[in-house]
Amino acid sequence: MFGHYLHSSLLSIKTSAFLSFIKILSLAIGLICSILVLMHVHFVNSYDKHFSNWQNIYRVGTSYTTDHRVNSARTAEPIAPKMALDYPQIKHIARVTGGFGEFALGMKSMEHNYYWAESDILNIFALDFIGGHSTDVLNAPNAVIISESVAEQYFGDKPAIGETLLLDDKVSLKVTAVFKDLPKSTHIDLGIIVSALSGQQRYGKNFMHNPSWFRFGRTATYLTVENDVAAQEISQDLKSFISRNIPEQQQARAKKMDLTLMLEPLADIYLSERQVNNESRSNNRKVVLWGLSLFSVLILVSAAINFVNLSISQLPTRMKEIGVRKSLGAKTGQLYVQFLTESYLLTFIAFLISIPVVYLVLPAYANLTNTALTAGNLFQVDFLVILVLFIALIGFIAGSIPAVFLSRAETAKVLSGNLLRNGNGRGKTIVTVIQFAFSGTLILLALAIYLQISHLKTMDVGFDRFNVVTLDSKYNRLNPNQFNYQAMINDFLSDPVVLNVAKSAAPPLRTGVYSSWKIEGKSNEESVQASTIFVDDRYIETFDLNLLAGRGFSQDYPADFMPFMEGAVDKSPTYSVVITKSTADRFGFSTPEQAIDEILAQDGYKYRIIGVIDDFRMSGGVENTSRSTGILKASNSSLRGLIIRIDPSKVALALDHIDAVWAKHHPGVPVDRVFYEQLFNDVINAKTAGISKAAFFASIITIGMAVLGLYALAFYATQRRTKEIGVRKVLGATSGSIVALLAWDFIKPIIFACLASCVLGYLAINSFMTTFSSQVDFSFFMYASVSISIVIVACITVALQCFKAANSEPVKSLKYE
Repeated sequence: MFGHYLHSSLLSIKTSAFLSFIKILSLAIGLICSILVLMHVHFVNSYDKHFSNWQNIYRVGTSYTTDHRVNSARTAEPIAPKMALDYPQIKHIARVTGGFGEFALGMKSMEHNYYWAESDILNIFALDFIGGHSTDVLNAPNAVIISESVAEQYFGDKPAIGETLLLDDKVSLKVTAVFKDLPKSTHIDLGIIVSALSGQQRYGKNFMHNPSWFRFGRTATYLTVENDVAAQEISQDLKSFISRNIPEQQQARAKKMDLTLMLEPLADIYLSERQVNNESRSNNRKVVLWGLSLFSVLILVSAAINFVNLSISQLPTRMKEIGVRKSLGAKTGQLYVQFLTESYLLTFIAFLISIPVVYLVLPAYANLTNTALTAGNLFQVDFLVILVLFIALIGFIAGSIPAVFLSRAETAKVLSGNLLRNGNGRGKTIVTVIQFAFSGTLILLALAIYLQISHLKTMDVGFDRFNVVTLDSKYNRLNPNQFNYQAMINDFLSDPVVLNVAKSAAPPLRTGVYSSWKIEGKSNEESVQASTIFVDDRYIETFDLNLLAGRGFSQDYPADFMPFMEGAVDKSPTYSVVITKSTADRFGFSTPEQAIDEILAQDGYKYRIIGVIDDFRMSGGVENTSRSTGILKASNSSLRGLIIRIDPSKVALALDHIDAVWAKHHPGVPVDRVFYEQLFNDVINAKTAGISKAAFFASIITIGMAVLGLYALAFYATQRRTKEIGVRKVLGATSGSIVALLAWDFIKPIIFACLASCVLGYLAINSFMTTFSSQVDFSFFMYASVSISIVIVACITVALQCFKAANSEPVKSLKYE
């Protein structure tokens, strides 16, 4: 029996080759998009689940309010030991702090991200050791454990255990263990782990033990509990935990800032908004994933709608077949299985086409979404099971509606043709309207994203960002004699192709350290949160910042400058700061001039405001304005970041000069320089590239499918109105008038679809735009232009079929009846 169904299905596909091709193409496109997104979702869902106890691992999150609500993955350092004492449900708890430095073995040196970590971290994250003893490898100072790939980079095939790596030319670290590389699907890159005791040796006993509950640094806290119940018990008590343990002198500030803690399951961290190393920019992974999922669903729905419409539009050629089958005794269920078999066969063919395409485009998709997806993910057993079930579901959904419609038709109506003429086509009109509404929405969203990206790249950021080169000087304060820092700067300035050189402790695009400031004499409750960076006296001039009042830093005023990272700093002098206009506003100064000579206090230091500059944004409209640099401190100390403004008419010569000076002072060391404009564009692309490209391709695909669906609907309608067209032509109607009559029936619902797409588009665009601090003006003209374009495309599509029907011979039209 199944062989008969299969043979009939193949025959039907061959008989209606063109419409079958369109159905297969639509389904293939929908399946390609859906399979890619399914792989993405499956990959994301697997994050951090390679740890054997992943269900019981949590990260402590912090939330507090300054001038906005901050949800951070960072925790104050006193919290972990207090939690260990308060909650017996906690089995293990450990703090980790991210770092970046140069590790050297003899003459071989490389820079790496690494973690300082307490020894209990190995009881939380169960690493697979291939050398060393796992219980005590981080219990000693000057100890480091490394991954297999890092060991291979430094030691090749030789044993790494017992060897010594030099961190930043100062700290000798003995390799005590080597562990297997973690999979790519992990949020924490544990390639190099240095014992926290080593950090205390280097930075002092307060390293990772700062007593303040408001100094978060880069420290994250992880813990394990017995089960979910224990985690819920701890979570419900965390508010009381803060009240019980925070020092009395910090309680008022905690209340003002509404300091709260929460436990975040390990499996939720990858998509979390709380990112340790990315606090200035929100994590957009969830936005991209949800956006891609929505786009793939819309594309797949459009493919299914096309399948239904095209299947029903084939009814004129299938009527006699259905009637004959029914007259010979075929039951409704048998016909249903027959048409469903056709659906599954077409779906299977579309699936066979989609798999090699998915394989080919997977690298581009992985790059687009910044994931480590590979072909291996496609052929994982658990994913293949999901894929088979998904294909079966799609085949059933796409084929059920036409199968039910065709199999339940009455024999007499089918053979007489009345079934076709009496159908009103309302359902097909509705689904086509839905197609065009979603297509219009995606087009509007893609256009808005394009305009927003253009706005972000051209907006005024408060300074001249062009012809600025940022350079990592490689200055290490623990090894200040590594090269002559000031001589290198002088050499840069020796050639007129370099217009200026400035120093910064937080080179672009960093905005500085976020901390509390207050006007001297005011209470802590009246403090203001601001980002602060150390710069030199050339910084304002090099960036061409607009000075609104007062003056900038000057070597003529030695009090302007304070030491940077040079041991204990004298708190008795009053140093100088330059603040931005928005920071002055937040302090309550009505004009920039009013702020001049006011005294600010921070951590026991006093600062005189000597100047007010206009606001500037290092990352433009991507930047959280509450974290934009608000206060500049000055220092004559050597600062690692250099900002070099070059002559725009001699860019090549300037770059050659920079490279030559670098080679003179850093022989054999590659230069790390990049144009600020490139960094600026990179951060915009990182936030928008995935969603913008996805929206663009989704809009193109869905409008293409909607056009195919509309063509099918026009084909169906003209077939249904064949007699009417013939009668009108006999009575003298012109082809043009008939085309206009038929087309208007389609344009009315398309206009309605455009109105719906404008509403949906407005909501989608508004949701997207709220993620930026600066937004483009998306005018009514854009909505009108997209709507008119959709109507024009629809008119052309409908006119093609209507013109063919209108120009048919009346005799043939009436003979059909």
